[in-house]
Amino acid sequence: MSNKLNFTYENIGAKNFLVYNLDISDEVDTVTSGMLLNNKIEGLIPYTFSQLDTSRSFKYNITSKVTLNNYLTGNVTRKRLVGVLQSITNAILEAEEYLIDINSFIFDPEYIYVDVSSYSGYLVCLPLMNMSTEKVSFDEFIKEIMYSVQFDQSENCDYVAKIISFLNSRRPLSIPDFKRLLGGLMVVGSGSKPSEQKQNQATAFPPNAMPNVASNMTLNEGSNMAPNIGPNATPNIVPGKPVIEPRKQNMDKPVKTETNKQQSGFNMGFDMPELPGKKTAGSPNQDDKKESKKGSFLNSIFGSKKKPKQERPVQVPENNKNVTGQVVMPPINKNTAGPEIPQRPITNDVPRREFPAENKEIPQRENKDMLFDNDDMSPLERTIVLNPDDLRQNREPVFPYLVRKRTNEKININKEIFKIGTEGRYVDYVCINNHAISRSHADIITKNNEYFIRDNNSTNGTFVNGERVLGNQEVKLTHEDKIKLADELFEFRIY
Repeated sequence: MSNKLNFTYENIGAKNFLVYNLDISDEVDTVTSGMLLNNKIEGLIPYTFSQLDTSRSFKYNITSKVTLNNYLTGNVTRKRLVGVLQSITNAILEAEEYLIDINSFIFDPEYIYVDVSSYSGYLVCLPLMNMSTEKVSFDEFIKEIMYSVQFDQSENCDYVAKIISFLNSRRPLSIPDFKRLLGGLMVVGSGSKPSEQKQNQATAFPPNAMPNVASNMTLNEGSNMAPNIGPNATPNIVPGKPVIEPRKQNMDKPVKTETNKQQSGFNMGFDMPELPGKKTAGSPNQDDKKESKKGSFLNSIFGSKKKPKQERPVQVPENNKNVTGQVVMPPINKNTAGPEIPQRPITNDVPRREFPAENKEIPQRENKDMLFDNDDMSPLERTIVLNPDDLRQNREPVFPYLVRKRTNEKININKEIFKIGTEGRYVDYVCINNHAISRSHADIITKNNEYFIRDNNSTNGTFVNGERVLGNQEVKLTHEDKIKLADELFEFRIY
């Protein structure tokens, strides 16, 4: 239906317009046109009627608004979808109060516009009599949206089934009932909780926090106050009367004291017999054992200070043979040089790696285009030079990016439709510290390894290499193109 409508775009200063050029056969509905010109109806895009000679046109101000088709790209949340459908439904019901027929609206996502900051949709009304172009009804329009949108799977999507079930069960569609359904879904999706009831009763202390008060505790005579009971409270004190203190818990239980443990070095004036299997402190035998163990340990490390024992002379049988016939080496005297013992030469028994001989055949290369950089070297020392075509095939994929000239910030374009603006809840890159840029200023689109930029009817415009991009028009980008969003300069790069 959209391709049969005679719509164009026009830019006048800081404003963007959707222009409908009337044919000679088109007849203007004066009642509807007068209602639109003389009243500001919420949810309808204001328009102006202009005539020059025989040419007539309707101009709709769409500045700083994106099309519904662009608005519903990517993962759509409950709040975004239900909010825009609710505002469109409200606009239709309000227009009925101004005698505007529902058949005058264009239910096409390309000609329905959205304010991304408030999730509000705006309709285009054509005040024409007997319009010859085919039109889509409201219920068909809603069904088309529900079956084409990609919903955000990170949240509960039960609202989708409720809307589709409502559309299939109500024929014809009741717009007031549909409005009530959307209102309930918006309240549930907002996460609002019912107001909590006020507690008139005082907060009770936990049962374990209440002290154990004596059962015979009574009110003070002549006092209207209740007993002062609380976690850190003390009973009221009256002169001349004893103070009743709260009874402490576990007072009747005997306190176990460790009296059987004997302190180290404690002597009662007589020697205690040593129990079997236990050691008593201060025992002389035990001290001797400690000293002997200590001495043996130190002697093993530093050597004993005692005089060495005299070694017994070793008797060597004749011919240096023992009884069994084995050869016995004579003892070595430290003071005299002993017999020379032949030392075993040190050899390296590690197996060496065998290298192939140079006359061995080298397997032939499958790619005959490969060359060697040094022909004078042996085949094992040569470096293979790859074909440039092979290098292009193994090259990593290239991702485009923008460079913000004012801050030298690198902005990676990692989505098929990359949104740039100041509305943080909607765009992919937020241009902070620049209020001249619109909420959803422009989009960078990736198609078949080609890149385009589209202006979303921004207030101060989008420029590529000094030329302005018309609203909703796509302009191809190349490496090192200069992109200007309002007064902010960027540079588009591919590598």
